[in-house]
Amino acid sequence: MPFLRPGIRKLLRLGDGREVDDEIALHLELRIESLMRDGLTREEAAAEAARLFAASDASLRALHATANDRDDRMRLHERLESARQDLRYAARRLLREPAVTLFMVLTLALGIGANVTAFSLIDRILLRGPEHIVDGDGLSRIFLHTQGPPFGEQTMGWIPYPIYSALRTSMQGATAMGAYRVDDRMIGIGAAARPQRVGTADGAFFPLLGVKPLLGRFFGPADEAEGGATLAVLSEATWRNDYGADPNVVGKSYTSSDIVHTIIGVAPAGFTGASLGRVDAWTLISENGKGASKRSNNWNIIVRRKPGVTAAVIGSEADAIHSRNPDVGPKWTRDVKLLAAPISFDDTARPALESVLARWLGAISLIILLITCANLVNLQLARLARRQQELGIRVALGAGRSRVVRLLVLEGMLLAGAGGAGSLLVARLTEPVLRRVLFLNAGWSSTVVDGRVLLAVAAITLLTALVVGVIPALRAGGTGLTASLKSGVRVSGGRSRVRSALTVVQAALSVLLLVGAGLFLRSLAQVRALDLGIDAEHVIVAEAQFPASAGPFEERSALERSRYRELLEAVRREPGVERAALTIGLPFYGSFGVGIWVPGMDSIPQLPGGGPYITAVNSEYFATMGTRLVRGRVFGDADREGSDPVVIVGEAMARMLWPGKDALAQCLTLFEKTAPCARVVGVVADIHHSGLHEEASMQYYVPIGQERGFSGMSLVVRPRDGVALSWPALKATLMRANAGIAAIDVKKLGTALDGELRPLRLGMITFGLSGALALVVAALGLYSVMAYMVAWRTHEIGIRMALGATEGSVAWLVVRSGAILAGSGVIIGLGLAYAGRKLIQPQLFDVSGSDPLVFGGVAAVILGVALLAGWLPARRAARIRPTEALRAE
Repeated sequence: MPFLRPGIRKLLRLGDGREVDDEIALHLELRIESLMRDGLTREEAAAEAARLFAASDASLRALHATANDRDDRMRLHERLESARQDLRYAARRLLREPAVTLFMVLTLALGIGANVTAFSLIDRILLRGPEHIVDGDGLSRIFLHTQGPPFGEQTMGWIPYPIYSALRTSMQGATAMGAYRVDDRMIGIGAAARPQRVGTADGAFFPLLGVKPLLGRFFGPADEAEGGATLAVLSEATWRNDYGADPNVVGKSYTSSDIVHTIIGVAPAGFTGASLGRVDAWTLISENGKGASKRSNNWNIIVRRKPGVTAAVIGSEADAIHSRNPDVGPKWTRDVKLLAAPISFDDTARPALESVLARWLGAISLIILLITCANLVNLQLARLARRQQELGIRVALGAGRSRVVRLLVLEGMLLAGAGGAGSLLVARLTEPVLRRVLFLNAGWSSTVVDGRVLLAVAAITLLTALVVGVIPALRAGGTGLTASLKSGVRVSGGRSRVRSALTVVQAALSVLLLVGAGLFLRSLAQVRALDLGIDAEHVIVAEAQFPASAGPFEERSALERSRYRELLEAVRREPGVERAALTIGLPFYGSFGVGIWVPGMDSIPQLPGGGPYITAVNSEYFATMGTRLVRGRVFGDADREGSDPVVIVGEAMARMLWPGKDALAQCLTLFEKTAPCARVVGVVADIHHSGLHEEASMQYYVPIGQERGFSGMSLVVRPRDGVALSWPALKATLMRANAGIAAIDVKKLGTALDGELRPLRLGMITFGLSGALALVVAALGLYSVMAYMVAWRTHEIGIRMALGATEGSVAWLVVRSGAILAGSGVIIGLGLAYAGRKLIQPQLFDVSGSDPLVFGGVAAVILGVALLAGWLPARRAARIRPTEALRAE
């Protein structure tokens, strides 16, 4: 390599040509001496030798180049050979302790694997977003903010179609706009019907996103302009699972919610629209038909911004357009404000739960990696203490400190490399599980290991190798290896401040994760203890869909009551059913409000939770739902259409309308002022009607048949205790009772609360699993360090025993060392958890972010584990015999 500059050649310790000059000078000197022996003077001999040598400048340069190249190759070969020998030695050194090496590799695989898994999810959710969308960063979503009735102050992502239509014709900062929504619909017929997530979009939606179809085509503006077209695009999963990946699927039919569509294409695998949730099929918006139509008020509006236009500018422009046209939408939208935010935000214009979870995973995985590195560095330092004499001998034999350092760095790199390879397997196993558990309905399909993930693995592994290999190596280079050899004893060992600090760090980080898990566990316990007024966990809801019928509303309502009474009688005969009832209006799924008047009151007072909400029920409803009767009676079979109007009120409504009086026999006028008085016959406990977090509201009930102006019946079923009611059997029973059923939807009543419970469950799973992993790693690390410390201090312990120390005092010496380190970590960890309590507080349910029960419990767990981890080495230390210890040293 003669082309390298001299400075670089010197830095790389390559040849610089001086050896060639020395050889030429030696050759000339020998020739001069020979000529002088033949009788020439020195001057004559020098001149004659130079003439005989007669090398030109070009020859000398070629000679220098050849010599340098030869030297370079020889030195490079020597260095490679030296590196190979060091690598083999480092590998043999690790294999000499297979249990310790395996432990370190597995620990690294878990630590790096957790980070790889977190990176793959963060990459999908935060960095890349939904698949197949072209330039997702250039898209924004329009939101609506209301401050008045009927919704109060809140931000929502649902926009009435007329407002969208007005924006689409006037927006100057956008190149395109599209509307879509995703609903749960029943697919199939009768008992075989099943729910699917079906998206509905206008003709601008697919061109707006820039996605390309896998088969056929997407619908576009021309299809929408034709109006009334029932076109469908299947997801790749639906095409593969329901149509057997039929290449000729275009032109076939797809039926959802009793509407037959013509399939025109198949979306690419993993396409989920502008969000990350699974979508099984896409249908075209209709003008005014059954299903999602342009009459709907609930549409997600997506905007493709012009280059240089920000989301804030789009929001301001949309709000200005709406302010100029306040009457295009429903009456309640006159005074609302419009704004824009990224498409990754949820329906309240805040970062979606998936984004929050991805950030949590990233932070938690980083903590786990820190714990892992601290653990292994600690262990390496402990091993280094044992190897000081061995390394001192190598230095004394001429290996040099740099080569000793290089050996230790190579050991760290080998460990990190093996851990990095194992992390791919960990990520391959854990990523799909985390995706299913944490990101319900996730629709993306990309594989775990791709080029970006491999780069992340390489970067994390390199970083880990530097930490695990370099810190112990620098520690070795800075200690007196030769001094230990001269003194004959180890000069540094169990009382290393670095190792103690690393152990404290592990304990502190474990405390931080376990406190998070404990807070979420406490939140779930608070939810379970919450009195909802109903038994949401055990009640099953069945809703039957019948073909659309014509006629006046009263006739259709009477037909619905007749059909459901047949179904109710059939279900009651099932052996596993304890109770069953009918209801129009269901907690968590919808509420109704009608005109209501109270004699002696000019207006109905309001409660923070709203209302009064009306529900029509039959006689078994309260017993089936588990709602407690406080006073009076529930409805009987005689309370029905045509009988005297009666009503049952909730406790809050009774207190609000008749304070200090008995609500029984009081009068309510419902539906219209001229209606006959409905007498209160009972008072029941208040229930939660919309979710876990809600203020008190007014609720009342009327018998089925006495309701007016609202419909939508449901069948509620309470199975017998200990009986797992078969849903297919329940569907079959309903089908036998009425063969005209088009589809049946069965679900648990408590399913509606999953949205509120999900952050708590996910938080507990995320922090719980990572906290348990961190605790195990920290415990193993503390155990290994204490075990090494005992081994290193065998000589000292032997002397102590010889001087009269008891087994108990020696054991306490070891246990106390571990307890002091763990206690220090607990104090620091609890301090960090207290400082970060405000970050986690919004995700908790009726639990303080500094809950003393959780903080105390975690401290007890960490200290208990530390005592156990120290107790095993302590037992071994207590059994050391002085003669054995002195002989071993």
